[in-house]
Amino acid sequence: MPRIRKRRRDRTEVSCCIKYLMFAFNVVFWLFGGSLLAVGLWAWTEKDTLANFSKLTNIALDPALIFNLIGLTMFIIGFAGCVGSLRENICLLLFFMIALGIIFFLELLLGILGFVYKDWVRDQIESQVKNMIVNYRDDADLQNLVDWVQQDWLGCCGVHSYKDWEANIYFNCSSPGVEACGVPFSCCKPTDEVIFNRHCGYDMMKTSHDYDRNIQIYTMGCIPSGEKWLESNLFPVAGVAVGVVLLQKSTCLDAQNLSARSLAENYGVFSACSSHLKSYYGGAVKDEKKTPIKKKRPKTSSRVKSSNTQEQNSLQWYMKCLQITHETSPSHVLARKENWMAEMMEQINPSLEKTADLSEIDLP
Repeated sequence: MPRIRKRRRDRTEVSCCIKYLMFAFNVVFWLFGGSLLAVGLWAWTEKDTLANFSKLTNIALDPALIFNLIGLTMFIIGFAGCVGSLRENICLLLFFMIALGIIFFLELLLGILGFVYKDWVRDQIESQVKNMIVNYRDDADLQNLVDWVQQDWLGCCGVHSYKDWEANIYFNCSSPGVEACGVPFSCCKPTDEVIFNRHCGYDMMKTSHDYDRNIQIYTMGCIPSGEKWLESNLFPVAGVAVGVVLLQKSTCLDAQNLSARSLAENYGVFSACSSHLKSYYGGAVKDEKKTPIKKKRPKTSSRVKSSNTQEQNSLQWYMKCLQITHETSPSHVLARKENWMAEMMEQINPSLEKTADLSEIDLP
């Protein structure tokens, strides 16, 4: 009755679940980064920034630049993760792990500094919002961002109140334009009208609108509105932050596990073949050294047959190791392994021919 061998999964075998799950995650990450980069480049093209980079007068107030930086970073890291996980490329996986580790460390550092120096962070945000109001008409992307924050997200107007819009030259009461003593349309509260009135903020800072100002526009500034929104949504924001951190950590651990298993698998079989050859021929060499040579004797037919059998076994094990190497190793390590095997076989038996075809040999 034939013996039934149970196949056990090697610990060094790369898990297909980890491999393709990591690949799928990085595909989404890579596509999202490419989308952000495409949007940022399109915005720069519309503003003719690519032809004249001198227009980047204030980097912190350019949303397109932020999109480009974040998109380019995500695109590069996602590409390294995709190719590294699919091809089991150890260098790309190491780059992916190091990049995620740096991002994780920076996020943790920013979170700690933001909690410790929260007053300084609040002052910096307040300063940036004031600059946005001053440069509201200078950049179309900045204008769209301010309008989205005031109208669609927080429902606010200005930094601390609607009066902060007097710092803008177009809405200042001394301006000769039609928008003087007014606020942007994004400060207006939503109405039931089918057609939105974009002139609803005109003259809202004049005393003649004291009676209906609270009805027509938002009077609370964006800084207190943002603090109020954060207090009411603290648990969802904290949950999202913790989820992102855990996702980054688990992905980094998966990449480390995949690279370690891939490295062990690539070099495990090769080490087994080399150790077998060394142990097989090492014993023969030791026995030969221990045997005293009294006098030279002519080779008999049995010795010639034994020598041919030894050379045939050497060639069989050599080709077997090369076959396993080709089946288990990526292309970037094949040449090094084959050269090493050839040098080792040359040292073991210099007269061995290594040019035989694999199909002509019955492998052990």
